[in-house]
Amino acid sequence: MILNLNSINFTIYPSILNHNIFEPFTFKSGITLDDTIALLTKLKEKELDYIHVSTGHYMQSSIRNPEDQTPVLKTIIDTVGPDTPVIGVGAIKTPDNALEAIKELNLPLLAIGRELIAEPDWIEKVRTGKEDTIRTEIRPEDKDDLAFPDAMWEYVQGNPGWLPIVK
Repeated sequence: MILNLNSINFTIYPSILNHNIFEPFTFKSGITLDDTIALLTKLKEKELDYIHVSTGHYMQSSIRNPEDQTPVLKTIIDTVGPDTPVIGVGAIKTPDNALEAIKELNLPLLAIGRELIAEPDWIEKVRTGKEDTIRTEIRPEDKDDLAFPDAMWEYVQGNPGWLPIVK
């Protein structure tokens, strides 16, 4: 079910109320971090089960206010408080990155996305102590091993930075 709260959509799944924040506060146009904080303050009243925040990098601060180097995730976590878990995502490439995000930001939950495309065995390698073998970059010779369809390979090559492609 999609609800509209002052023109902002959020979703109710069976017993889960969720709102995704996807780094609009990192661009020079669009809503600001202050707008996002105001929205989250209102959404918190709706007893969200969690908030999912996607940034380019988990330690990223707002580009609109370069004097404030506080990571956006930290600002959001501090705003919503401990009653609303925040899932953070953004360039968590290694287990050390994950530990830093948890420790430095007080991040209760984290997600890895593109990292699983680059290294489908990421979790298993962490689980078995093989962290040093985690692939953090994709080389052209990895295309077949990663089973990239041609259309996806063309897409990622045409969108530099979307995945860590090296030549």
